[in-house]
Amino acid sequence: MALAFRTILDVCVRAGIIDSKMAAKVSQDVRKKDVDAVEAISNRGRLPISSIYQALAEDKGLPYYSSERLCPQPELLNKIPVSLIRRNLLLPVAENDNEIFVASSYKEDSEYRQIRESFRSVIDKPIKFVMVNPDDLKFAIEKALRLINKDRFVVVQNIDDTVKFVDKMIKEAYIWRASDIHIEPEEQYVRIRFRVDGLLQVYKAGLSREAAYTILSRIKVLGGLDIAETREFQDGSFTYTIEDIDAEKIDVRLATAPTRYGERATMRIFAIDSRVLTLEMLGFPSNIYHQFEQMIQRPHGLILITGPTGSGKTTTLYAALRVINQPGRNIMTVENPVEYPIEGVSQIQTDSVGKVTFAGSLRSLLRHDPDVLMVGEIRDLETAGIALRASITGHMVFSTLHTNTACGTITRLMDMGCEPYLLASTLTTSIAQRLVRRLCPLCKRQVRISEEDRIFIRKQEKDFYVYEATGCISCQDTGYLGRVGVFEMIRVDKKLRRVIAQGREEDEIELAAEYMTTLYDDAIAKVLAGITSLDEAKRIIVSREE
Repeated sequence: MALAFRTILDVCVRAGIIDSKMAAKVSQDVRKKDVDAVEAISNRGRLPISSIYQALAEDKGLPYYSSERLCPQPELLNKIPVSLIRRNLLLPVAENDNEIFVASSYKEDSEYRQIRESFRSVIDKPIKFVMVNPDDLKFAIEKALRLINKDRFVVVQNIDDTVKFVDKMIKEAYIWRASDIHIEPEEQYVRIRFRVDGLLQVYKAGLSREAAYTILSRIKVLGGLDIAETREFQDGSFTYTIEDIDAEKIDVRLATAPTRYGERATMRIFAIDSRVLTLEMLGFPSNIYHQFEQMIQRPHGLILITGPTGSGKTTTLYAALRVINQPGRNIMTVENPVEYPIEGVSQIQTDSVGKVTFAGSLRSLLRHDPDVLMVGEIRDLETAGIALRASITGHMVFSTLHTNTACGTITRLMDMGCEPYLLASTLTTSIAQRLVRRLCPLCKRQVRISEEDRIFIRKQEKDFYVYEATGCISCQDTGYLGRVGVFEMIRVDKKLRRVIAQGREEDEIELAAEYMTTLYDDAIAKVLAGITSLDEAKRIIVSREE
């Protein structure tokens, strides 16, 4: 039974997951576009459908179960006729001494009463309903019926079903603000997970192997991969348009790999909101922001961004390039792969067979009269040497490295074999960065800090507060919504240049460096401002003694 439009809209407004202005837009979409209310709210609010059903469950006073909690119990399933499960789209999921827990999608009170009457004739205990996302319920029922070999209830059966499923999966990943989609075969079933704010969350569990095969085939077609090849690694990419959300376009990078239980796929999502991030939006503290903005405007020099994989280095470089991208500058990049297209910038992608390499491309680009060069990553001495020579001959060069600290970039390049005097005369700025999760503004809670934590953040006051994560419908009970950068920056001045030229060790370089802000300082500042939690800050802070 379709949800009553006014019911779902009123519930979502009361739950605080949409406001009155958003409700008016949803009403307009439902009337003019003839779309389902749940879908309209999800599209407009960029809100996962599961969050909407969680709000409905709370309004009804029912528990809400996510997909991973829908575990069929064979002994319980054998008590209930398959016809009753299929006709009412119900699934018994647990039993105790007093009652049986039955998963269902949203129903009116009269329907719940009828179902209780139907169950009374086949089981001897009262039932307690738990609410779930209807799509999750369908997959759980399929898994349950396969488990007891009573029926074959396949959700994804043909090409039309597969196309719809893939469309919905990519759209949901965008709505969840996921950076990656993982399709992972297990011993009996296949699961799909989204990486949201750096952590993996289950999207679908218990997907049949047959259904997963057709889904993988559809994705491989989109990515231009060989459908018949399942035992080799493959890579591809495609641009996808989400028609329901104002024709939003996203870029998807696809990779497949053979595993013990079958082929898996990973899809990296690059949404338009990531492409338009500016330096102001990344979370730079004001002193670093103003200094960095001045440094990138210089006519020559070397600027390095460092941090682990997934710390947002490339996003920072792209934001910097947008600042200096003017008609009077020739900007060229070498990347693997090109993550976001930038209008007016010549972007070159390296390949996996060695014909287009970082070093070779960089050497060739110097003959194209560039003003600014961006190298996706300095991986070896050859690339590092060319980057240093390019910066010393009048070019501005941007690149990234994998080190823990801003000073670590200097010793890392020396370890590669770069001459200290050359590095001292070219490097202008080094920035280390991490990503921390932002506290959800709707549910973050103010707490008094413990004595141990007070010492950790070096505050003299003994009675003050910070914020911690709690969890609500809007943030899917994680307590966090989105991520923000934490930064550390050193600017190479005359004093530091002399120390670098002498080839000193990292601890001596750190003593000579004048930090604009350290990772520790910026992380603690964001904790005290209520932007992130102390737990998140502790996760990324690097000890200087390590």
